[in-house]
Amino acid sequence: MKPKPIIWFDWLFWASMALTIISIGLGWSELQMEITGSDLESGAFLWVLGVSTIFLGLIVLNWFFVSHKASNSARWIYTFLTGFGVLMTPFGLFEMPLDEMILSLIISAISVVTIVLLFLPETNAWFRNGGGGSEQDIKVFE
Repeated sequence: MKPKPIIWFDWLFWASMALTIISIGLGWSELQMEITGSDLESGAFLWVLGVSTIFLGLIVLNWFFVSHKASNSARWIYTFLTGFGVLMTPFGLFEMPLDEMILSLIISAISVVTIVLLFLPETNAWFRNGGGGSEQDIKVFE
């Protein structure tokens, strides 16, 4: 049975993913220009869409290993990548329009909370047990 912090991690992770997809949509033309050096009419649309989809897919795959497989290494990968993203947020913040800036700050705040949830004592025990329940978890169902 998952501890409550992992359940909260799941909810906040998916909220962050939804906001990230909205953020990508808001900054789509700037993202395409940054990646390909061309505009929307150039046919690079599918390439940028593919890169974005692969990136988001890898993040979801990492979430799966954290949340469903209780992989400690996936937890550290998530922590490193998410922490790096949060630390890099201020560097691009002032180049964004106000709506993207606010969204980016909200995503960063949610990301910090998800990292904290992964290192609470209850969560640490869950990862040590490989996601298995303790005797207390089993007694809940008796």
